[in-house]
Amino acid sequence: MGIGSTSTEPMHLHPYDLFAYIYGFNENNDLMFYIERIWKEKRDQLIRNGVNDPKSWAYCGEESINFVNEDSFGIKPSDLTSVCLFNK
Repeated sequence: MGIGSTSTEPMHLHPYDLFAYIYGFNENNDLMFYIERIWKEKRDQLIRNGVNDPKSWAYCGEESINFVNEDSFGIKPSDLTSVCLFNK
């Protein structure tokens, strides 16, 4: 496991599962926070529209990549990869 609390180390005590993630940021924190904000905005919009499917929320990550502006961040959208940890 990680370096956090040993009291919550057992998997059955974890309150969540990882459904999806994006990689390829090359330690660009500004870009990571930007993508996170866009992803959360898209997810929240789905929730407001009554979509309560975590898989749909995960797919918002793929859509968020398309908002990356190479001139602003020095990384092309094609440099980022979204990984969904479930069968589509």
